[in-house]
Amino acid sequence: MGARGAIVGVVVVGVLAGGAVVVDRVLHAEAEQRIAGELQDEIPGLATEPDVTVHGFPFLTQVLAGELGAVDVTAPEATVQDLVLEDVVVRLEQVSTSRPTTAGSARMTAYAPLDQLTAALDLPLDLVIEGDRLVASTQLLGLPLEVLLVPTAGGDAVLVDVDGLRLAGATVSASDLPSALTEQLEGLEVPIDGLPEGLELTDLTLDEGGAQLVAEGTDVVLTAEGAG
Repeated sequence: MGARGAIVGVVVVGVLAGGAVVVDRVLHAEAEQRIAGELQDEIPGLATEPDVTVHGFPFLTQVLAGELGAVDVTAPEATVQDLVLEDVVVRLEQVSTSRPTTAGSARMTAYAPLDQLTAALDLPLDLVIEGDRLVASTQLLGLPLEVLLVPTAGGDAVLVDVDGLRLAGATVSASDLPSALTEQLEGLEVPIDGLPEGLELTDLTLDEGGAQLVAEGTDVVLTAEGAG
């Protein structure tokens, strides 16, 4: 083959390779859009279509292998049970390309504002955040009464335990409270059982405005059998 033929061959290979990249990117973008639409339809609580980013290149080899290495899903807001969550970010790994859609592992972070926690707890008391505790305020015989509550991650719920009580500035620990009082406050929780199967609430951190939640899981099911 002469020099001219070699050059033509290189150009043809380059064009074919470039075309393959273009096709790969087009299919990649279409897949992200399709996944976003499916998630909105099949995961309760998503009011708007989430943003989806499928990582890894080339995309076609992942599809042929039947598994996407990593997928990020973000949404400004989602409602789980009766709790409105903000800034929802989900990292999915080992995502199946067949139905039902599953992920080998998943991790979600989301923010629950204080007003949403208050509404979900349905307490007839004012709530504020003090360090790692919620403080519920009311009046008892004209004196300021504060119930100190500690929220924790409980799998399918935010569990809220009584840590103590402050009456007119004096603090009493939970173990010293009358049982009649603690029994009335036992069992407080915010159910979060609308998460996809396999995903559980594992961590909760309070700040001045609300709670940062973390949910994690393996073998997470993102769609139901026969959906779609």
